[in-house]
Amino acid sequence: MEYWTIALSILAGILAIYYYSTRKDSNVFREHGIPHMKKYSLLERIWILFTRPRSMADMITGLYNVHPDAKYIGTWDYTKPIVVIRDLELLKSVAIKNFDAFPDHLFFGNENQDPLFEKI
Repeated sequence: MEYWTIALSILAGILAIYYYSTRKDSNVFREHGIPHMKKYSLLERIWILFTRPRSMADMITGLYNVHPDAKYIGTWDYTKPIVVIRDLELLKSVAIKNFDAFPDHLFFGNENQDPLFEKI
């Protein structure tokens, strides 16, 4: 009886992962007309994470070159949609002129340390 419980628990976990990775069929980038990268399923992301077929620099270069003429590109941070800005003038507008209108910037440093003293 214990083996069946373990087997059913593993099967339920696999089904939950499959359901979670395929339930978001709507593509927010396609709905808004934003050029985007292919959305990977959860299992594909896990495979890429553990096998690392390309370096991080190659992955970022590949993302940057998905649509060479686009000013911005859509991608995902697992399930969170992210827009990567490629155009310098648009980047200046978002990061400098209209900084207050975009409060959800990603921060890559230590949040507890002052950014001015981060490299010390």
